[in-house]
Parts: sequence; structure tokens; C-alpha cells
Amino acid sequence: MKIIKKIVILLTATHLLSCASYTSSIPKESSPLQESSYIYGTFTKSGLPGFGLVIENMATPDKYIFQFTKNKKVSMIRVNPGSYEITKFIASNAFGGIEGEKELYGWPFKTTVKIKSSEVYYAGDFIAKFHTESGNLTWAISDYKNNFESVTKELNREYSGFKDMKKTVLFN
Repeated sequence: MKIIKKIVILLTATHLLSCASYTSSIPKESSPLQESSYIYGTFTKSGLPGFGLVIENMATPDKYIFQFTKNKKVSMIRVNPGSYEITKFIASNAFGGIEGEKELYGWPFKTTVKIKSSEVYYAGDFIAKFHTESGNLTWAISDYKNNFESVTKELNREYSGFKDMKKTVLFN
């Protein structure tokens, strides 16, 4: 019986450690915090699984995961200042377990950017796709766009507390 309990505990811990811990978008009624930084954009998906875009601090263990949604909407997260890279693209199942991850290469991925405190940065508009290709299931980031002006207007409408803050394109 003790062996079964240990196996159940081990499997539960393994599942919890392999879950996609998506970073929550800040509440729309939020106001900026002085020592924090903010990153926004749209992260839209087609297909069933969950998708996430991982941005990691290159000097600390800070890691944030933008969650893709079916509806195109602006999402903004709070991050600690530092040097960051978009490093991975993940797919998760309906229970939040990570089904796979892909290292990302080429611009704007693996490009180190400096995030300063009390600033707001636009990451871009990312589209993720899950589809069948020659009988194989495949998933990828299918498009990246810079719609800075229109997305920033939407951000200013949705997050009125940030309306007067300067916005900067993260990847130029």
C-alpha cells in the first residue's frame, strides 16, 4: 500500500511540475506600479490545445507565459525589469499539462531586450495554429505582426490607468 501511495504522489508531483503556469493578464482596472514593467500584445490561436509563449529573464529565474486565446484581445502582464528573451512556444492539453515545447529561433525570438521599470512595452501580435499536415498533427506560431498603433489604442481603451504612459515597441 505504501508503494502505491508513493507512486500516486510521484505522478501527481510530476503532473504539477509539467503544467503550463500561464501568467495572468493584469486586471483592466489596474494602475501602474512604480517599480514594475508591463508587456502587452495579442496572442490568438486556432485549434484545440492551449498555447503559450515563454519570455524569460536572462539573469534571474523569472519566467512568464503569455496564454493564447481564440478571440483576438489585448493582454498585458506585469514583469520585473531586466533583460528578456522569448525562448519557447508550448502546447498544453485541456488539463494544463504541457504536451510539447519548441525552442524558438530567429527574429523576434532569441533577441535579448532590456525592460526598464515603470515602462510599457508592446511585444506584437502572435498567431498560433494547430492543424493536420500530411496526416501529422503540427503546431506552430504561424504569424507575427506589428500592429502597434491599433493594439495600443485598444490597450488605452481597455486599461485606462495606463493611458498616459509611454508605449514602446519591444522588437524593432
